Amino acid sequence: MAFTAPDVGTTGLATTLVFGGTSLDPALSTDGTFATRVTSIDWSGIEAASLETSHLGTTVARTFMNGDLYDPGELTMELQFNPDADIFAAFAESQGNVVLTFKNTGGSAAAKWTAAGGLLTGFTVNVATEELMTATATIKLSGAVTVVAETV
Repeated sequence: MAFTAPDVGTTGLATTLVFGGTSLDPALSTDGTFATRVTSIDWSGIEAASLETSHLGTTVARTFMNGDLYDPGELTMELQFNPDADIFAAFAESQGNVVLTFKNTGGSAAAKWTAAGGLLTGFTVNVATEELMTATATIKLSGAVTVVAETV
């Protein structure tokens, strides 16, 4: 009898990221103008303010409600660094829409997350003996994040 994995997740292979119209997908970004070969993407998550609603008549424990606005967080990407890349040009054009597309899972539609905007806020490079040169880029998300399932 064949083993069937539970439908609880998928790997990140084939995930793509487009920032300001520039693809950071290794299959599409081969010209070396910014960076190629993203190896990981970490999203800090959404945060919302918690507003205290406790008053003199509140008993037992403090009470809270969410604020009206949320902070969409930031994306931190690890990538294989191309030393021919013009990082300063990337910072000069460091604002744009952010589109993160996850691969199809088991024949279902791919999920596409789009942020209204993003700002490149950091870029560091790591060079070590007998290792690939790597870099870390940080994009601060700005505005609403929408999730859309693409058609199969």
